[in-house]
Amino acid sequence: METSSTITNLHVALVYNLKRNPHQEEEAEFDS
Repeated sequence: METSSTITNLHVALVYNLKRNPHQEEEAEFDS
């Protein structure tokens, strides 16, 4: 249970960071 929860949290954090950091500038340009 704890292992699955930890993996899920890490996965969510990883995906969130991947979407926020590498594509942040690109998304900003597209939004603008």
